[in-house]
Amino acid sequence: MKRNELDLFLTFRWFDLIDSGVKTVEYRRKPYWTSRVNDWIFRNSNPVVVFHRGYTNNIIRFRVKKVIDNFWKTDLMIILGEKL
Repeated sequence: MKRNELDLFLTFRWFDLIDSGVKTVEYRRKPYWTSRVNDWIFRNSNPVVVFHRGYTNNIIRFRVKKVIDNFWKTDLMIILGEKL
């Protein structure tokens, strides 16, 4: 894991949807993920999210376009940019 990368483990279904380009936003429940994602964004000027297909060696990397933390919502939204 590199410093600018955030590793997220997904079930096969969600991984395949992201890999095919159908799903372009990853949602994470607050409050557990709020501090982790915000600290990671604050430390990195060029953040990259790494998705793992379960606990296999199959991974995909995306640049992060934006992270949205709506005060009244229960989820963080990670908007995916280009696939690396």
